Amino acid sequence: MISHSQSIYEEEEACLSHGGTKMAKKYVSIEVAYQDRNFKKKKEKFNGFVAQVIQHEMDHCEGILI
Repeated sequence: MISHSQSIYEEEEACLSHGGTKMAKKYVSIEVAYQDRNFKKKKEKFNGFVAQVIQHEMDHCEGILI
């Protein structure tokens, strides 16, 4: 993640890695750098539900399970 908003919200999340739900804090908007399927570098801003999903998956990459 390159940057994120100062605004944070708390949302109940579920995960396919385990049963149940948990409250999780997420940034309202984020900017991320990534490579597409052709390994072309990209940088993009996301907000709302898409930003929440990206943050959830980034947590998994860092070993965090909700």
